[in-house]
Amino acid sequence: MTRLKLSFAALVIFVLQAGYINNVSAAQPPATNITVRPFLQELKINPDEASKEFEVNISNGSAFTQDFHFSIINFGSLDQTGGLAFEGANVKSLASKYGLAKWLALDQTNIELGAGTQAVIKATITNDSDLAPGAHYAAIVATASRPGQPASQLTVTPKVSSLIFATKLGGEVYNLHLESVSHNGNLWSLPSTVTLGIKSTGNTYIVPRGIVSLVQNKTVLARGIINQQSSIVLPENVRNFDVNLNSLNKIHKSFFRTKYRLQVDYRYDGVSSYAAYGISLNIYNRTSIVGLILAVLIIIAGLISRDKLRSRLVRRPSSPKQSQPKPKNTKPMPK
Repeated sequence: MTRLKLSFAALVIFVLQAGYINNVSAAQPPATNITVRPFLQELKINPDEASKEFEVNISNGSAFTQDFHFSIINFGSLDQTGGLAFEGANVKSLASKYGLAKWLALDQTNIELGAGTQAVIKATITNDSDLAPGAHYAAIVATASRPGQPASQLTVTPKVSSLIFATKLGGEVYNLHLESVSHNGNLWSLPSTVTLGIKSTGNTYIVPRGIVSLVQNKTVLARGIINQQSSIVLPENVRNFDVNLNSLNKIHKSFFRTKYRLQVDYRYDGVSSYAAYGISLNIYNRTSIVGLILAVLIIIAGLISRDKLRSRLVRRPSSPKQSQPKPKNTKPMPK
């Protein structure tokens, strides 16, 4: 539970503020210090439970009375960075499959809180037969407003949310797949960061774990830990994880090319066995390659010079031959 809360600290935007400016004039300070607790709840629903009840606490820490309206919104993954998107931001397909709003109800949707007061909102998840096993998600969003706020004043509408992660037991499937592996290494140097694209292929969220290593023969050159922040991957979503590698040993370079192996051993929370992925890579000796290129250039230049010299010798003019006098016509002597 603690790991899950820590993972979502990087995902959840606590306050979604939408400002609506009617007319800029001298106004009272906007509503501040409005909170919903807890910001995340993880719930387990047994197959034989008719419903699951829980509570959300709303606090008005501002200096004036606030009206609060509560709504329930499904959400999904926004992109491979792990951000969350509420329904309507191109996530309708996943939201309809894993959304919880259909089965989640609140005991009240509108309340008024005085300055410095708080209230408890009771929520109930109904375990209907059409609530499929696995994970379902929703957000309880509280929208605050000032009662009797003059239309001529600047108004800001703060929104705060509490995320609900419910898992119906009896058919949940945990699994993951390594979708992609990339790194920032090049032809001359080892990578210092490896980026993994990990997908949750089951029907619930996962928390990936594992180790990325650079290995030469049996020597570990560098190593990094996957997902030190305990971030999660929502079902049917891919999330990128940057793994920073810590150098442990120097690589033994060959004269021209040096081989090493990038090894990924990965799993998810709840299992102890690892899946493995590996790829052989090469780095090259820059000094040797530059020397080889220079040697080739020198040989080519020498061959060109030799051909030019031969060409000059072939084209050199020879000394002219002396012409022999032609014999005169003589008549034969009479006998």
